[in-house]
Amino acid sequence: MEFLRSLVQGAVLTWRHLPEVVAVNLLWLAFSWTLVGFGPATLAAYHWLARHARDAKELRLKEFFPLLLRHLWAGVGWALALLLLLALAYANLAFWPRVLPPFALAVVQVFWWYVLALWLALQPYVLESLTLEPGPLPSRLFVALARFFREPLTAHARVLVPVTVLWVGLQFKTLIPLVLVGVILLFMTVSVKPMYVPPQPREEEVA
Repeated sequence: MEFLRSLVQGAVLTWRHLPEVVAVNLLWLAFSWTLVGFGPATLAAYHWLARHARDAKELRLKEFFPLLLRHLWAGVGWALALLLLLALAYANLAFWPRVLPPFALAVVQVFWWYVLALWLALQPYVLESLTLEPGPLPSRLFVALARFFREPLTAHARVLVPVTVLWVGLQFKTLIPLVLVGVILLFMTVSVKPMYVPPQPREEEVA
């Protein structure tokens, strides 16, 4: 049910805020050409979409730039951790086929592909903690892991959404600069916390 809830709410928010998603996606592209800008831009885009679309806060696009500076060092650290993971996965997947027998090679390949899927499953919780949780970095990461382990099956199932969006984006390459990253990040925001629904007026207030 949680998976379906986040899937529906992600689609609803994308439709409601499509211009903002496109604008944030373009800003993310503008700042992500280098490793230094990639991480902070990702955290800033997540933070902006979570506050503006999911939590229905009044934010303007110009507030993206202060968020970029606010998450500079955390974003650089997040990007370096991703780069290290990708380098290790590539080294193992490229080296072991030369020396291992088929069965052992299959085990290594399954292991590293699962590690990459696990990293993707963790990202909604990690990005939420890095951007919106108070406190020192270790405690925020602990909160992210605790949330993940409360719903591990649902977290793994959610990996299908960014993978599917990425596959569609590769088939229709014009989607990449327009909405790809924004849609994935917006879906991640509602994976961690439901979208804000304004309270309905009471009957006596309507009368």
